[in-house]
Amino acid sequence: MLKIRVKAIVNPMAGSVSSLHKWPKIKDIVREVTHDISYTSSPGHATSLANEAVLAGFDGIIIVGGDGTINEVVQAAAEKDIILAPLSAGTGSDFMRSLGMPDANEILESLASGIFTRIDSGIIEFGTGQRRFLNIMEAGFGAEVMRYVNSHKRSRGAFNIGVIRSLWKLRTYEFTLRYGTSVYSLESMETVVANGRYFGGGMLASPDSSLTDGKLDLHIVGGMGRTELISKLGKLRDGTYISDRKVMTYHLSDFSIGGNAPIEADGENLGALPATIRVVPRSLSIAGKILDNHRAE
Repeated sequence: MLKIRVKAIVNPMAGSVSSLHKWPKIKDIVREVTHDISYTSSPGHATSLANEAVLAGFDGIIIVGGDGTINEVVQAAAEKDIILAPLSAGTGSDFMRSLGMPDANEILESLASGIFTRIDSGIIEFGTGQRRFLNIMEAGFGAEVMRYVNSHKRSRGAFNIGVIRSLWKLRTYEFTLRYGTSVYSLESMETVVANGRYFGGGMLASPDSSLTDGKLDLHIVGGMGRTELISKLGKLRDGTYISDRKVMTYHLSDFSIGGNAPIEADGENLGALPATIRVVPRSLSIAGKILDNHRAE
């Protein structure tokens, strides 16, 4: 087993009280790997702590939190020589689902042995900002849902309530898709850009996506009325919506979307379109051997 320097970043409030419940159960196995443990206290704090770990030359970062905490660490750790070991402690844990929900002991044993898999990440450039994402970006309906969820994080059932409230404001957005020399004018009520497979606490957003294929999956859901969308919510949950005649799918490495729909990535609201999106292949090292058999190319 290698002798490596590891930092642990713990978000004690990820997923309402879920981290508070899970941390006592996993802190002992974390301490077998490191006693250098920091707790986040505010939005963006995990990015600052991760940046400090990178600059200090740590070999690995253990992340105890939800998708938002993992996303914050990724902002500092992407394209750096450091291994990430995310442990599921949030409510949604959608990225961990994309990894196959590996056991915490398995992840930490891999980290301590220096065993890792390189995976892709995405970059969104919007307005004057830039943001890295690991799992899913959305434009339209899903971003509206996350606006509600993020303003009611401590409320039980916030996601389901957000879906219901957003349905009453359902609308179709006009936007322009550009990639290579192709330009398309489209209407969509929901657009998903996927690196991972899940979002919304276990909804199979992109069943064929791969974390290692050097591509992003773009699913454009055409205009639907409220009644039609409600009737198809089950298909949104199990991923069969992508075969609907109103859904167009593209496998792309870089493209731009023009328009004014709201956007979110890995559960964080970012503003609105237009945006340029691209994949950065093999830009993150994740502890363990990831079995990613979804359309690897």
